[in-house]
Amino acid sequence: MALSPPTVRPYIPTKKRHAGVGEKTLFSIARVPGSFRTAPTALPLALTQFAALGSPGPVFIIGGFTQHHRINPIYYTLTTAGAVADGRMTYPHADGAALVLPGKVEYVGGLDHAGKATPRIQPISFAGTATSASDHWLKTSISAMATASNGSGAYLIGGTRPSGASNLIYRFRPGLAPQVWSRLPEALSHPMAAIYRKSLWVIGGYSPTQGYSRSVYTINLSSGQVTNVAQLPIGLADGAVVPYQGSLWILGGVGARGESRSTFVIEPSGSIVHPGPKLPEAVRGNAAFVLSGRLWVGGGTMADGKVTRQLWWYQPPKALLRHDKTKPRAKGGHLS
Repeated sequence: MALSPPTVRPYIPTKKRHAGVGEKTLFSIARVPGSFRTAPTALPLALTQFAALGSPGPVFIIGGFTQHHRINPIYYTLTTAGAVADGRMTYPHADGAALVLPGKVEYVGGLDHAGKATPRIQPISFAGTATSASDHWLKTSISAMATASNGSGAYLIGGTRPSGASNLIYRFRPGLAPQVWSRLPEALSHPMAAIYRKSLWVIGGYSPTQGYSRSVYTINLSSGQVTNVAQLPIGLADGAVVPYQGSLWILGGVGARGESRSTFVIEPSGSIVHPGPKLPEAVRGNAAFVLSGRLWVGGGTMADGKVTRQLWWYQPPKALLRHDKTKPRAKGGHLS
């Protein structure tokens, strides 16, 4: 049975104090303090459009393009001490998505060496994870999508199919075939997604009709209802999003002006977007994750077209360094 079009609640700004960049945008000028500094370890090789799973660690690094658009076939486990090779993808792909289901990791879709997308869902075996009996398949080839997992299931959002950009959201559950679960109000390639505060959040992406999206959507995990809760100050795609110390961080990506150094921090209410510390380099196709209690970001393609293996981590001001219980406070604002 085909799904009916989603009921999308409109984004209605509140009367909270803010410095807006548009009538319907609650964008604060109160920048989250701190900086991003070079982390003590780097990726095992320069990678872009790769998967990074496992916050708060260890982190699994899967797939991705290396320099000159070659595909990385090796998957790794990353800790603060460095990366260890864990195995080799049976069918190497990049620009797909990895998802976590209870006891196992799977890599979905992506592009092969010839740039052809696949519907394949292939198991990835790390220490402590099971291996599926065999590959299985989506009903269509897909790449450039986002995924998010919450321990009991996983979601695959948007992406590019042979017919163009997709607005579908698939739900994966143990022992069941993937099902189309909900729909976004716009078709998006390279959106960013995370499970945050018991909802699926979908941020940005590239729309073939609207360009780089500024929209921030939440999807109710029980009903699949989509709500437009906020707008970014700029449209972004192909960056990274990760929950960290009570807030949702958006890092890097690409927009109308090219690769971005910007980071943004969404308050738990979803109603205020703060600018965060600038990244040392403008990157797209990067990843972000939490490892040993710290926020890490890196990899990706830089503005000069080079692919980097560099990782950076967030360094709060010294006044805020009180272990992991501290939540970042914006100058002139509060992130609860």
